[in-house]
Amino acid sequence: MPRIRTISRFLHLMDEESAWRKHELMQLRLKIISAEPAFREVLIRAGIALNYAHWEGFIKTSTELLLSFISGAKEKNSTLSTRFIVHSVKSEIESVINSKNPDHVTESLDSIIACFEKASNIRTSNYVDTESNLSSKVFDRIARSVGVDTLAYSHLYPFIDETILANRHKIAHGEKTNMSTEDYQRISDRVMDLMYQYKSDIENIAATKSYLRKDKITIL
Repeated sequence: MPRIRTISRFLHLMDEESAWRKHELMQLRLKIISAEPAFREVLIRAGIALNYAHWEGFIKTSTELLLSFISGAKEKNSTLSTRFIVHSVKSEIESVINSKNPDHVTESLDSIIACFEKASNIRTSNYVDTESNLSSKVFDRIARSVGVDTLAYSHLYPFIDETILANRHKIAHGEKTNMSTEDYQRISDRVMDLMYQYKSDIENIAATKSYLRKDKITIL
């Protein structure tokens, strides 16, 4: 994913990412409504799978767009809030955690310290791990890692796990599902609302620069 260097470019890409997904979901909904009853059940099953795919895909891609924008801003790591410093020096942190060699640990720590006065460099391509199973727990981890307040989503966690995810698993495992058009529309509406809410939160982080820290890090 290329670096995003301006807020206007970031917002444009977020709009594009949201628009094509919403368009597909709305087009399929119209097909379901107008379909013959025998074919409608097949389309609903396909629609449940598509709703999950867009839920997972949007959370992953929009989060990576935010990280790409922050990295493209070329702020010093020392000016970023702690969670974004972690993203920027993640490989060095993992090296410290995984190493049993004290000399290697020392070198890695020196490297982390040296990074504080360097521009952030966050790897964004295929960076966000949804575990191919975007449950409420996985969503919570991803959202909090970029500073999204997940309390506003917590009342929807049962819906994420018991409706979006559970129905997707049933279809993926070849189980039969019986769902009315009205129930399908309610699920699709809720999925689009979730994506819109997350889009708004991600855009707000970029626009308000809340990814920057309020205090100053001083390395002695």
